[in-house]
Amino acid sequence: MNIKLKLTALATCSLVIVASILTVTAALEAEDTIEERLFSSEIPAIVESVSGGGS
Repeated sequence: MNIKLKLTALATCSLVIVASILTVTAALEAEDTIEERLFSSEIPAIVESVSGGGS
């Protein structure tokens, strides 16, 4: 196999692996951020309104 072809294949594989890792990391961070916002703001308000809290 030609050395140029080997290097191209290695670079392509490396790029795909790094892009996949970054995509998964970004997706997990986005999910965590959404969950934090839900649990910190909306859910307590919903529970309070359903349970009749404050009345």
